[in-house]
Amino acid sequence: MSLADKNSLFKPVFEPFWFTQPDYPQAWRWRWLVVPQGAHAKAWMPVVEQEHVVQSGFQAPFGGPDGGGLKEWIELVSSFLDTFSGKRLQITLPPECYRSAEEADLMHQLLLRLGFQVSVEEQNYHVSTLAPFDSLLHDSEIRRLRKARLYGVQFKVNEVSWEKAFDLIVQCRQRKGFPISMAREAFLSLPILAPQRYTLFSVHLMEEVLAVAVGVRVRSDILYFFLPADDHRYLNLSPMALLKEGMYLYCQEQSIGILDYGIGTVGGVPNEGLIRFKKNMGGSHSPKRTYIKV
Repeated sequence: MSLADKNSLFKPVFEPFWFTQPDYPQAWRWRWLVVPQGAHAKAWMPVVEQEHVVQSGFQAPFGGPDGGGLKEWIELVSSFLDTFSGKRLQITLPPECYRSAEEADLMHQLLLRLGFQVSVEEQNYHVSTLAPFDSLLHDSEIRRLRKARLYGVQFKVNEVSWEKAFDLIVQCRQRKGFPISMAREAFLSLPILAPQRYTLFSVHLMEEVLAVAVGVRVRSDILYFFLPADDHRYLNLSPMALLKEGMYLYCQEQSIGILDYGIGTVGGVPNEGLIRFKKNMGGSHSPKRTYIKV
C-alpha cells in the first residue's frame, strides 16, 4: 500500500471511473491510496486532506475504492483509517448501479463493519440501455414524445455552442431556484480538457434550442446525464423527454450499457416531481450514499 500524488500514481490495470482519475479537472488537489500490482495499480482511492476532515469524493460526484475486489477494498479502507487516524473521514460512493448488486452490498457492509455510518443517502435513477426506449416509458411520456416529433423537434449531438448551453443552464436553474454548481469558465473548459469525456446533447425546433444536457462518459459503459436545462417557453413540447430518448439511443449506438439520470434528492430530501419524471422515463432506483467515521 502506498500514498501517491498525481505525478507518481501508477498506471491502473483496471478501467477507472472518470471521477477517480488523475486527469479529472479537480484532481490537482488529490492524493491516492494505491494497492500496487508490480509497477501498476490494482486498485486505488482518491483522498483530499483538509483541516478536520479527509474526503474521498471531493469536488467530484463520488470517490471511494475503485478497481480490485473485496480484498483490495479492505486494504484501501483500512489504510484510509490508519493513515488519517484522528480525523473525520468521509467517503462518497458511486450509485450502486455502477457495480453488480453483490459488489455494491459487499462494499456497503464493509464500510459499516469498519465503523462508518451513512450520513446521506441520495436516490439515484438510471436505465439499462438493452431494451427499446419506448418500452421503458409511462404512457404519458410516450404521448409527449409523439407530440414533439410531430412538431419537428430534433435531437442533436455537439451542435450547439457551449456558451449558449451554459446560458440556458443558468436561466433554467435560476427559474427553478437551484444553485449554479459550476462557473462559466470551468464549464467552457470541459470539452477542451477532456473532449472524449464530455459531449453536449441538445434538442431543437428550427433555430431554437429547447433543451441541453452534458453527457459525461464516466466509464466506457456508463454515461451520466449532467446539468440538464430546458427553455420554459417550450415545455408543452416536453423537450427533456426527447433529449433523454436521444441520449439513450446514442448510448445504444456507442455500446454504453447504463444511462445515469442522476439523483432525485438533495441531501436525501426527495424532489417528488423530479423523481416522478425519472420513473416515468424508465428510471430504476439505486442508492448513492455518503459515509462518515468520526
